Amino acid sequence: MNYPVHLSIATGFDSLCSGLTNRDSSNRKHEVVEEINKLCNLYDINDIWRSLSPEAEEYTWRNKSFKIQCRLDFFLISKKLNALTENCKIIFAPETDHSATLIHVKADQLRHKKGPGFWKFNQSLLKDEVYVSTLRAEIPNFRKKYNNVEDLTLKLDLIKMEIRGFTIKYSKNKARKRKSAEIHLQNQINELYKKAEKQPNNKQIINEIYHARSRLKIIMQHKTNDTILRSKVRWHEHGERNTRYFYGLEKRNYEKKTTTKLKLSDGSFTNNQSKILQEQMRFYKTLYTSNKQRSSTLSDPLCNFKENIIPLENDDMLSCEGKVTQEECLKALNEFKNEKSPGTDGLQAEFYKHFWEELHSDMLQCFDYAYDSGKLSISQRRGIITLIPKPNKDTTVLDNLRPISLLNTDYKILTKVIAKRLEKVLPRIINPD
Repeated sequence: MNYPVHLSIATGFDSLCSGLTNRDSSNRKHEVVEEINKLCNLYDINDIWRSLSPEAEEYTWRNKSFKIQCRLDFFLISKKLNALTENCKIIFAPETDHSATLIHVKADQLRHKKGPGFWKFNQSLLKDEVYVSTLRAEIPNFRKKYNNVEDLTLKLDLIKMEIRGFTIKYSKNKARKRKSAEIHLQNQINELYKKAEKQPNNKQIINEIYHARSRLKIIMQHKTNDTILRSKVRWHEHGERNTRYFYGLEKRNYEKKTTTKLKLSDGSFTNNQSKILQEQMRFYKTLYTSNKQRSSTLSDPLCNFKENIIPLENDDMLSCEGKVTQEECLKALNEFKNEKSPGTDGLQAEFYKHFWEELHSDMLQCFDYAYDSGKLSISQRRGIITLIPKPNKDTTVLDNLRPISLLNTDYKILTKVIAKRLEKVLPRIINPD
């Protein structure tokens, strides 16, 4: 699908106030405005804020005393985009002496609705003392609620479900309060700026601005920290990158993993999300289905191999068997790296490390029940297949997307314990050569 190309320039003309004095400010401003007008005429673009607000008098930069004020920051867009522009406004921006110019453009034909996705635990909650203490107190209640459940693998899944529900409710309430406070402070600062622009000598207004800005800065820092976690940047150090970098990285990570256009088996292309999912399922189902039919008359190809295997000593065999212990599970958990993507339950290794004392008994009971029944829990038998684009390849072709499976942390704890047991005896049955 082809779309018309339109020009959009977001820029700041800091030269408007660079080195200005009362004597030369009007001439300097006139020269810069004249150059901007030439640029607009050359590329058929316009200052969309001024087009939508022809009589308004607002500024995007001012010095600390509010005695010098200018509108330095512009969105210059193609005139053909004017009809698609819902609004353009100037709002306060933290961490800078400029205000932000915000533009909303309709782009329904380019917007792809996000799917429901999978819930993922917000690791920043582990630093929230209220959340941690409340959840610690609630976990015994969750356990008590399902005391009559005989299937202990199901019981663990139900406890995790309760943890998820509690966390989602807590996070929504916390986000709602923070958003409400952010909007209130944003509106308060915008109104104070308008007053200060008209009364630059009013020190009370200036003080109110600085007080409100400091409160908003704390809220924005929390948002930035959450964005850093979601963008999965492991090397971040405070001050190394600005906020915009992490917001952009989070968005790019989502866009890289989102398939908006796909080549079908008949050679045609589609943007329809339902058809994309159907084609992906068909492709990988075919890819991972064996086409070879084994004949019953053929001998087992592993027979000769089995004859040459050195049998384990009885003690070694016993060390590989049996139910897992708390010590084995904790050791396996502590070896997991942090900030890894979780499976369907959304709980990362960091969560289990933090709440090990509260959850280890339920996990061990689940593993013991699975050992006796021969079947893991429903969530432990499921994984999420996500597609990772191969570098510098055409992502509309499924061959260029590498599938990986995301598995639940409790399942990975169990498999790591088993792997550790096997690791001890493998040198005795595998020749080092």
